[in-house]
Amino acid sequence: MTFLLDVHLPRLLAAFLKEKGFNAEHVLDILNKARTKDSDIRRYADLHELILVTKDRDFVTSRIFLRSPKKLIKINLGNVGNEELLSIFDKNWETISSIVTKSDYLIELDRIGIVLHEPSP
Repeated sequence: MTFLLDVHLPRLLAAFLKEKGFNAEHVLDILNKARTKDSDIRRYADLHELILVTKDRDFVTSRIFLRSPKKLIKINLGNVGNEELLSIFDKNWETISSIVTKSDYLIELDRIGIVLHEPSP
């Protein structure tokens, strides 16, 4: 499994994911870097079966209406320091890692925990 981190997420999160045994790419390293359109990020994530990790609510909207991206982790933390972000991922890692093997989902992550939204049949 490979994660794709949106532009507003720290590269430290990619390092954290790699330490957990997963691959991680950052939008700043692909396509048009910081100028990449959300639609291109969605297509890239789906084409390569990546798990998109973002703070951008627009991806939730596209997920609901377009079913894309297929694998999405939406971080609902606002402006949070890197240390706290990594701590929240670490605290919830067991649950996250058990979900990311599925083929289609939206995970919302906040300070309280995780909400999993799976598609209707």
